[in-house]
Amino acid sequence: MKLIKNHKKTYRETGKIHIWTGESENTIFGDEKINHYFRAWHDYIHLNYNLGYSITEESIVCNIQRDMLPSDWVFEKELINAEIIGQAHYFYMNNDFVKNQRLFTANYLHNSINALKKQ
Repeated sequence: MKLIKNHKKTYRETGKIHIWTGESENTIFGDEKINHYFRAWHDYIHLNYNLGYSITEESIVCNIQRDMLPSDWVFEKELINAEIIGQAHYFYMNNDFVKNQRLFTANYLHNSINALKKQ
């Protein structure tokens, strides 16, 4: 909860969102900068809905982001689901972040249970 408080304080005082830019080279976005934009959008939802980083709250953020997309963007919604909920499940099961997010997403879309095994 301290992390979200620090993020909220920075956002409230400066109007800026601190984005972690690490681990951005192997993502579904193909470009590190695009991944940073996605993280900014994601963190903006966390901040504006006062949501933390538990698996439940990450799932809520995911649903909000999915709902913001056009209704016919079915595949893109599945990508966001893999990106947020899939990676959160991976972290909670393995106590580690996904190393190759792009490969993880492909595996998750094919077989979500097998994708959650430690890379």
